[in-house]
Amino acid sequence: MKLDSSFAIQCGSRLHFGLWAWGPVHPRQFGGVGMMIDKPRLTLRFSPAEQFVAAGPLADRIATVAKSCAARWKLDTLPACRIELTEQPPQHAGFGVGTQLGLAVARGIAECCVVIGEKSPDELSLAAGRGLRSAVGTHGFVLGGLLVDAGKSPSDEVGTLAKRVEVPSEWRVLLITPQNSPGMAGEAERAAFAKLPPVPLGTTKQLQQIAFDQLAPAVENGDFDRFAAAIYEYGHLAGLCFAAVQGGAYSTRETAALVTQLRELGATGVGQSSWGPTVFAFAPNKVEAIRLRDALLAKSTGDELSVLIAGPMNEGAKLVGEAVG
Repeated sequence: MKLDSSFAIQCGSRLHFGLWAWGPVHPRQFGGVGMMIDKPRLTLRFSPAEQFVAAGPLADRIATVAKSCAARWKLDTLPACRIELTEQPPQHAGFGVGTQLGLAVARGIAECCVVIGEKSPDELSLAAGRGLRSAVGTHGFVLGGLLVDAGKSPSDEVGTLAKRVEVPSEWRVLLITPQNSPGMAGEAERAAFAKLPPVPLGTTKQLQQIAFDQLAPAVENGDFDRFAAAIYEYGHLAGLCFAAVQGGAYSTRETAALVTQLRELGATGVGQSSWGPTVFAFAPNKVEAIRLRDALLAKSTGDELSVLIAGPMNEGAKLVGEAVG
């Protein structure tokens, strides 16, 4: 299998607003709500080569995923191509880079090997070794939008998508990432989950009610104020489920202070993505997002924060160019 022409897989980033269930009392594990955004973007380029080569940033991880795909799909050899990451969001910052990268590699390998056919979101995730807990990033990679993950039953390998909603295109989200303060991942994340008590059934029911009765309908109806109020309520309650390892609803005191500051500046829909450290603040339009950004930067030196304005991504990852295997 030799690639004849170059192509790229482009995808956005994933915000995660919080899980809602874990522990033996729950018939489905994890679940939760998240959303795909158009920035920061991840671009993975596939180019013709004499043999398989993973190059550039995260080359070892790319090679590992490619080998996992080959094993699952029973490929005799990996396609003769060069895979290189040319754009990437910050790692361990709440953007779901691991899942987006893994699925991009799997999607690209499938495109190179036309004989194996199109792969479902679940199959891409399993081939890439993702989806251990949340499936928001998996379904978001393929579909975009706001996603409600029903969680994993004992018979599921990947969480079930309960609902997907397109986000109004004019809405914006301000992303604030403290520098040199990575979120939890890998072995540290596994150890953290081992310390967490089960989520009370009442809390899970409350989070599900917010997701299905407030968040999703507000997005469907373009009701920004209702959405913003619900996203803060959901994120704060979901964050408290991690208090045993975070010390509160947010990963650090600095994160909690940033959430408070943004709300004092007039933002209602504020929260922490996944383990952080990225904090998000929703705005109904670009003008308000810029006002909020400028007001925040006026109160800080700007050196300790990375600030970006993103829009919703209501479509899945794109294949740019033509794959001819």
